[in-house]
Amino acid sequence: MSMDGVVAAGHVATTSGTPRWVPISRWTLWTRPRPAICYILTVNALAVAGTVAGLAVLPINRRQLVFAGILVVGSLAYGEVTRGIERIRRQYAGVPHFDLSSVWMFAAALVTHPALTAVVVATVYAHPWFRIRHHPVHRRTFSAAAATLSAQAAAVMVLVSAGPFVQAQRSAAGFAVVAGAGMVFLLVNTMLITGVIAITTADPRLKNLFGNPGDYALEAATIALGILLAWALADWPVALVLIFGVSLALHRNVLIRQLRDLARTDSATGLLNVETWRACAEVEVANAARRGWPVGLLILDLDHFKKFSDASGQHVADDVLLAVAAEVAGQVRGYDLVGRFGADEFAVLLPGSGPAATREIAERLRLRVSGLGLAAAPAAAGLSVSIGAANYPDVAGSLEELVQAADNALLVAKDHGRDQVQMVRSHIPS
Repeated sequence: MSMDGVVAAGHVATTSGTPRWVPISRWTLWTRPRPAICYILTVNALAVAGTVAGLAVLPINRRQLVFAGILVVGSLAYGEVTRGIERIRRQYAGVPHFDLSSVWMFAAALVTHPALTAVVVATVYAHPWFRIRHHPVHRRTFSAAAATLSAQAAAVMVLVSAGPFVQAQRSAAGFAVVAGAGMVFLLVNTMLITGVIAITTADPRLKNLFGNPGDYALEAATIALGILLAWALADWPVALVLIFGVSLALHRNVLIRQLRDLARTDSATGLLNVETWRACAEVEVANAARRGWPVGLLILDLDHFKKFSDASGQHVADDVLLAVAAEVAGQVRGYDLVGRFGADEFAVLLPGSGPAATREIAERLRLRVSGLGLAAAPAAAGLSVSIGAANYPDVAGSLEELVQAADNALLVAKDHGRDQVQMVRSHIPS
């Protein structure tokens, strides 16, 4: 896990793929809030201190040097093989970004010296900077520092609990220690990265700070491969070929999943696109019909948004749309369906929501969107939204009728002065 895409801007600009250096005094790191600057520099300093302390306390032996060399060469070779995949992933990935590099870093934590682990981590993070994309150096440095501290914490746990991994007995107890160290690695890294997101983001709710469960399962899988990689280095080096192949297959499958998800979402807001929303909504309405459950539907339309866009510019309008989309998605349940229906129109399907709950949610969304200008999106000050609401099966017998009913209610809201919720009260005949 890294902070690419988290802290905007830095001290390297890219022109035609070539880095252009900017003086330290002009790094946009210094424009971040003071707590963020202190946090980033503190984590970097702790990583350096941990590495120096490791050199002072523990000697480096020849075998550790060999292992570190193999991991450095392996990570570079793997980075070259997957460079095309990572370029696409980094272009479209959301935040936080899970980079699948833990296999090398966690293996280093188990079989090398803490200082050599820092070298492996630095290699893992430096390669994509030179060969894929020139992210601001302070982002790369912070991500590497967080990973170094995570790896060192895991290494300390193994050393204290079971002794050096290379010499430890391959037993159930030893496996439990290594698995626990993997959890420590994941937890420390997540907390460090989440900390900087919480400080720098305008909306630090838990939902926006962490990745989804699938991302953490993927990270856990790469840590598990790191355990196998360390085991292969210590006992059966030829197995490295198999682990390399498994990692590559996992990497490609992650890209396929990401591209599939992109095909289902609206590129500007990250919400479901209209085709995917309708397909998922049909399933929800069919399930509700079988179980006798209600379903609520809200159609939201931003008032006078075209006039706002023309006056403010497309870039500002896109930022506001993104803020509205995040606010709407953040105010409903995880299983509710939120989609973008048009340029400034959104749809929210609320499975299991009766008329009273549907109206309550609609009013909450109206107030939250109207309040955006006071918090996350100052450019949206004065923005309002009109909402049409309808419920299945009260006023409609199918998804199409439900959409039509909510759309009619939206027209009424606009005709009656906008910035309000209107709800359909009577059934629309088929």
